[in-house]
Amino acid sequence: MNFFQNCRTVEEIKTEYRKLARQHHPDIGGDTATMQEVNSQYHAALARCNGQETRDDEGRAHRYTYDREAEQELMDKIAAFLRILPRHCEVLLIGRWIWITGTRREDTAAREALKAEKAQWHAKRLCWYWRAFQAKHYGRQSRHDLNGLAARYGCETFRSKDEETKKAREAIA
Repeated sequence: MNFFQNCRTVEEIKTEYRKLARQHHPDIGGDTATMQEVNSQYHAALARCNGQETRDDEGRAHRYTYDREAEQELMDKIAAFLRILPRHCEVLLIGRWIWITGTRREDTAAREALKAEKAQWHAKRLCWYWRAFQAKHYGRQSRHDLNGLAARYGCETFRSKDEETKKAREAIA
């Protein structure tokens, strides 16, 4: 099965990958072999888009450069957070940064697990975050809250509080 055959742009490929990851990832009830095939096809599809010109939400043009290691690092880190965090935590991918909400800095167990994965506490936004070294912004800080960042850079939710609440209600009923 070719999971990405109808995807033509980087955005379409990444959106489809996130959908497939929520369906097939072994940490959330999926099949390992299927997820490995999805990962392989994902990297191949992104490699085909290397050099493709895209536009951001504000109309600025930039050229996509495929970096397998950076993409894999991001995927692995999301999987690690999904494994270690309690179900009530939300894992968000905003741009190339991962944000974790639903746990406080004072929660010792979560804090130690997140620090082990190199997550940091964001005092202004009152949540945890992780970023790859390449995503570091030198000397620039955004004034946006998480909703503003999501609007500017795009957001994908890997575990939603609303989904967990809905599943819990269905289990009780």
